[in-house]
Amino acid sequence: MKQLKKIKIQLTSPNSSINKFDHLLKSKGFQMYILTLILSVLIGYCISLILIRNKSFSHTKFSNINGSIQLFENGHVAEHNGQDSLTSSFRINQIYSNDIYHVQLLFEKFLSSKAFIGIIQSKNEQSKLHGWSIHNHRPEEDSIFQLLRKFYSFLFSSQLKSYEIQDINEGATIEIVIDCINSKILLKNTQTNTLSQLNIDQEEFRLPWQIYISLNHYGDRVRLQ
Repeated sequence: MKQLKKIKIQLTSPNSSINKFDHLLKSKGFQMYILTLILSVLIGYCISLILIRNKSFSHTKFSNINGSIQLFENGHVAEHNGQDSLTSSFRINQIYSNDIYHVQLLFEKFLSSKAFIGIIQSKNEQSKLHGWSIHNHRPEEDSIFQLLRKFYSFLFSSQLKSYEIQDINEGATIEIVIDCINSKILLKNTQTNTLSQLNIDQEEFRLPWQIYISLNHYGDRVRLQ
């Protein structure tokens, strides 16, 4: 019994190690140290995420040029430098096979009347395309021409399910979502806040895929974002 009282006195003594530790925990200096440590860890984590994203972006670039396309800024900008109506194409070098991917493109200059953005089978050079025929909408187009384009879009989208026609204006940012898990691709136009989706039959159009872009007007310019 005396031994227990002795232990109790030692524990409750102001000079005991437990009381000293409790005092340390309650001190403002220690609390500020812990807060600073937590903030440092969070800042370090955010910086690492930014570095990982920048590293990934630096490895993502345009490639596989076919025709009159010139690349700038380490492959992050592609420009049509041939004659008008001469269709030329290029791809994004990333291979998509087992996840959901997001890619943003800025159409800095765009006057093409017959361009395309979508996907191609990366291992099949004879692969057909799935995606969107894109066109720079101009207000001066007469209503008959617009009606014909809508009919053309309906005809091919209903029969082939491989592409649709989309209006894209100069300066528009387009986000392409490649969903390998659910076998579909999506096109988001941030300028018009529109969304288009195409389902892909993986039995006919096998993975892996690449993003494929074609332009047909001199000076058209696309930037990876």
